[in-house]
Amino acid sequence: MTITLQDVGLITGLPVNSAAVIGRSRHHWPSLCEPLLDVVPPNNAIKGYYLKMICLTEEFSQLPDDEEVVQKFTQAYIMMVIGSIFSDTYALRVNLIFLSLLADLEETSNYSWDKTCLTWLYRQLCKATNSEIMQMADLLFILQIWAWDRITAVLLTLSNRIPHHDAPLGSRWSNVKGGCHPRTSGAALSA
Repeated sequence: MTITLQDVGLITGLPVNSAAVIGRSRHHWPSLCEPLLDVVPPNNAIKGYYLKMICLTEEFSQLPDDEEVVQKFTQAYIMMVIGSIFSDTYALRVNLIFLSLLADLEETSNYSWDKTCLTWLYRQLCKATNSEIMQMADLLFILQIWAWDRITAVLLTLSNRIPHHDAPLGSRWSNVKGGCHPRTSGAALSA
């Protein structure tokens, strides 16, 4: 029993049949940031191919009235969202490989982000098998929702709210009532 690509698509609502998310892992990262974000991060903000998230939040905290910079702010915002999903272990850095995928924002929606989510989740689960690892990166919400839906021992009582028919499966759990499902209470949990 494991999480599949179909599960990720159902939980997140991301499209399944799209172009693969691929990018070059070798760039001069500061020079890539300049044309796409109009910012050259200081050398201490980049470690390998990771950029400190604080760099983005400090630089792009206030949207100016200039319409020409809206795309740069949009790219920076999407990088922050990507950084919160595909983060390093402590959610302090974002992988700059994703930045090159944001050059054309229209094309960005055509990528298969669900496959990337599943790959990233499996990578983090694999890392977590190391006894020295004390923390995992994000995407555990996919594992949690999948477990709530599939494993009765962790099943919670769903709210009475019925999600919209186009809503992702994960939205069923957005207003979960506390406590376990009656089938799993008491002796069943201690067994």
